[in-house]
Amino acid sequence: MTVNGNWFANALKEYAPNLNYRVAAIPAPQGGRANSSNFGTNIFMIPKGAKNPEAAMRFILFGVKPEVMADNINIWRSLSIYKAPNDAIKWDKEGDAVYKIVREIASSPNSGHPALTIVAKEMSNEITLLRDNVIYNNSDPKPLLQNAEKKLQAEVDKQSK
Repeated sequence: MTVNGNWFANALKEYAPNLNYRVAAIPAPQGGRANSSNFGTNIFMIPKGAKNPEAAMRFILFGVKPEVMADNINIWRSLSIYKAPNDAIKWDKEGDAVYKIVREIASSPNSGHPALTIVAKEMSNEITLLRDNVIYNNSDPKPLLQNAEKKLQAEVDKQSK
């Protein structure tokens, strides 16, 4: 078992085509956010002071066309910004079981973006290291979480000055 993202299923299809696997939402503790995920997203933006914001906007409008987005989605099982299924997205057209779960979790009211803090990347790294320590080293998660919290809080305090 592994905790991973929607892109991992396509890596399995590509590199281990005969592997029999299933996907499911990460179990949540009682009172936790069941059937949820935090999203990492790719965004288009026009920086303040851009020399040609009109051309940048035309590119953005091109990039969000369903048929253009489908190219990336069809490789990585990424999510469309459009709620309705789209024939250009092969996962929708084929009724792919993995993509169905990806869409269900993404549309859950419990899902959202990770905490946007000055230590967001460090927090993500700490959680991954912590998870790996629990899985591979049989470590107790409670002291690992406490140590990660102290470390990250110290960094927040340092950067907030």
